[in-house]
Amino acid sequence: MGNHDERIAFDYPIIPLAKHDDQETTCRIQAINHSKKIITAKNKLFLSQLPYSMQFEYKVKTKNWRIQLVHGSLESNEHYLYETTSDTTFEQIFNQTQADILVMGHTHISYIKSIANKWAINTGSVGRSKEESIDATYLLLKLFEDRIEAEIIRIPYDIITVMDAIKASEIPNFYADFLLSKQIN
Repeated sequence: MGNHDERIAFDYPIIPLAKHDDQETTCRIQAINHSKKIITAKNKLFLSQLPYSMQFEYKVKTKNWRIQLVHGSLESNEHYLYETTSDTTFEQIFNQTQADILVMGHTHISYIKSIANKWAINTGSVGRSKEESIDATYLLLKLFEDRIEAEIIRIPYDIITVMDAIKASEIPNFYADFLLSKQIN
């Protein structure tokens, strides 16, 4: 469950973020309220039932890989874990969860970070990338008995169609303009 999923599913108040200027704050509130207004009861129920975090094991011969999934962090969907976050913070998460691999999002910046034979991986985003590239990103994870291979895959998509859909909706054009600015750069 992502932070916006949580706000919409449970009708939580929209809290302004310090990193956003007044225009982005206003647009964010309008966009989330638009989603709250048009979402079906069935879809809202679906969002409310998404797990906050998830852990599973994958066995390769004699090795059991434990993988922890979160949106932001174990504590909050709003917490940012950047590549520059201290190794100590990640080590605490690994100790708390006994996970070998932590997979997250929320920052909209993909990375693969190895910390003492453990892995912190951010899959990036689709649509509101904070990276230089606007491409959608996802993670390809290959698990072997003695190692993992992790790769962030970038996929271009039809930004013009997305921009046109935003402009035709009640979502503020701010988000279409954001995509256009990324496409121009």
